[in-house]
Amino acid sequence: MDHALASSPRTDADARMLCVTCDAYRFIRYYFQTHLALGVGLVSEQLFAALIGFAGVVVGALLVGIFQLRAIRSTVEADFQKLMIEHRNSILANNLERKKTVVVDRVAKVLEVTDLEVSSGIRFSVIVRAVNEAQLLLDPSRPMDAAVSNALNGIAEAARAVAQEGQPKESLLGHQARLVDATQKLFNSDA
Repeated sequence: MDHALASSPRTDADARMLCVTCDAYRFIRYYFQTHLALGVGLVSEQLFAALIGFAGVVVGALLVGIFQLRAIRSTVEADFQKLMIEHRNSILANNLERKKTVVVDRVAKVLEVTDLEVSSGIRFSVIVRAVNEAQLLLDPSRPMDAAVSNALNGIAEAARAVAQEGQPKESLLGHQARLVDATQKLFNSDA
């Protein structure tokens, strides 16, 4: 059997590991002989070998635990980041849906109040309130939002001119068309 082990091919890494293991064993044995009770006869060779084996198991278990802890920590952090991104995207989608619902509702209200066939008179206070509520959700730094906001301002100004200055109601038609067009572009884009 010794002949079979001697003839088996070993790599340099195997030889280095065997050498390190032997050196570690020699150091531990020397330490025990010089500083502890092994040299005095209080600790037998078998107990010494068992202590070294036990120490190896403890060190191995600690190393495995440390590596598992690191692996679990990195997995948990990656999963947490993924959940945070999903949560943020969900909030953004909900906000966009809310924005769409409110803006479309307020634009519809403005169009209803300024419609020549439905409305008997211009209720300017209703228009101003609907315009203000819609504009609170619109971001003027975004071109599509700014276009809707400008169209809302234009129709509100035209409605004021009709209500207070006696302008013809037909002047609202162009503003209504611009508002409908801007609102459709806003929500048909990737806003």
